[in-house]
Amino acid sequence: MPSTNNSQHNRNKVSINPAISLSAFIILTCALIAPGLLSPDPQKAISFIALFVDIIIFFILATYLTGSKKTILRKKTLFKIILMIFTFVASLAITAQWDSLIKGISAFVNFLNEYNPLVISTIITLTLGFLLFLAKAAIFRTQKWISGSTNNYFIFTLAGLAILGASSALLIPSYTNLFRSSSYISTQQDTTKENTEKAQENPTSTPSSAGDKAREVEQKSTSDLRLHLLYITGGVIATLGLIETNRKNSQDHIRQVHAARRDRYIEAVDKLSSENAPVRLGGVYALVGLVDEWLDDDNINEKTRVKEGQIIVNNLCAYIRSPFPPAERIEEYEAYKELIELEANNPKRLDKYEIKRLQALHERFKEFAEYKKPDTIVSDQTVAREEQDVRRAIFVEMHKRSSTISLDDNEEILVTPGTWSNFDFDFSQAPIFYPLNNIIIEKAVFSSAVFYSVANFSMSAFIQDAEFPEATFHQYADFTMSTFIQDANFREANFEQESDFVLATFCQDYDFSDILAIQYPNYFEANFRD
Repeated sequence: MPSTNNSQHNRNKVSINPAISLSAFIILTCALIAPGLLSPDPQKAISFIALFVDIIIFFILATYLTGSKKTILRKKTLFKIILMIFTFVASLAITAQWDSLIKGISAFVNFLNEYNPLVISTIITLTLGFLLFLAKAAIFRTQKWISGSTNNYFIFTLAGLAILGASSALLIPSYTNLFRSSSYISTQQDTTKENTEKAQENPTSTPSSAGDKAREVEQKSTSDLRLHLLYITGGVIATLGLIETNRKNSQDHIRQVHAARRDRYIEAVDKLSSENAPVRLGGVYALVGLVDEWLDDDNINEKTRVKEGQIIVNNLCAYIRSPFPPAERIEEYEAYKELIELEANNPKRLDKYEIKRLQALHERFKEFAEYKKPDTIVSDQTVAREEQDVRRAIFVEMHKRSSTISLDDNEEILVTPGTWSNFDFDFSQAPIFYPLNNIIIEKAVFSSAVFYSVANFSMSAFIQDAEFPEATFHQYADFTMSTFIQDANFREANFEQESDFVLATFCQDYDFSDILAIQYPNYFEANFRD
């Protein structure tokens, strides 16, 4: 689709911040002006270099602004011409006020020389502040910008560095005293002074050998400086080449790792459909390990890590929600056995709870004139025990990576997020036939879930909202000493047998409205904090 391709293209483009471009223009211009302090006539070279740099930076800025959909000026060519004219005017204004700039810079340099302790202390303090507050973000953004620049404009970057290095090698040695030793400058000044004095004494005399020596020193110094600048430029280009090669190799390696990880994901998902419980259990552990690998992958951003991990978590939750007919057959068989036992007792000896239970079972099995024990009940029980270990293992692994609970000095509950705390979990309509006690459940979404065996949540903790609306508890529901950090919702839940919330802790709201229960839940010594 065109819109998708355009969005991908926009994501691959390097983001250019106009504020950064403007800052770069100011910094580079000042850096180019500063060497002129040592030059007898800096105006020619400096104005040319400043103009050159201004045009480059403003051209980048113009490209960004004209390429933006939100720009006011739609005519790109006209906008670029206006920027070039502005660049010329700005550089002309700078060079025209060269004397004033020199005086201001000289006064500032003299101030720095006079108050060295203050300057050093200020620099140390600012450096420390930068390291404490901005260093990490600056390094990250710089790496991202360099990576993006080399990725999209690598050849342009190398060509620009080559042109800049060649221009510097040509102009800086010829028009400035930058990087020249003070001995050379003093020698040149002494030679000039000496030649002037001799010329005054003897107007017809020829230049002395000292003048020839000074010219030789100047030529050698210029040649050496030009050579060093070319060496530096070549070294920078070679370094960037190595960085680009390493980046490409790293990207290829990362793509291979991600491709292999996705292949392992497919294999692990296939294991969940195996008939052998140990194979299914291995698939669970493999998927959990893949989630941890995605979360620990520093080569992708946080959003992508969570997204990849969420896909695997969704598969684990889907496995929990998948039907398991043997559990239903076992529960039905156990309920029918209970009906037979209650009917065998003397009705006068039944208490109120047993009478209500007997009535409920009669209502349930009234359509079964002759219930027959399933032929597969023994094998169903064996398969169910194996599957219990597999499905409970998923909750145990989630528990290990969920939030932790502690108490502060005021006995208030503190929750520390875990590595899986940002994931979404959905166990709605799941068949639960295994214990879930002594674990931490980050997001307990059990809407319309069916608990075929004892619903054992004793000593478990629910970090976020515990959602059990319209859930069915066929057998005993045990929430003894459980902790509900946020809301507990049991609205319209069906408790077919007893339910205990003894010593349970409800930190926020709870809702047990419209529940169906033979016997109302037991809240003995429950703690309602809200």
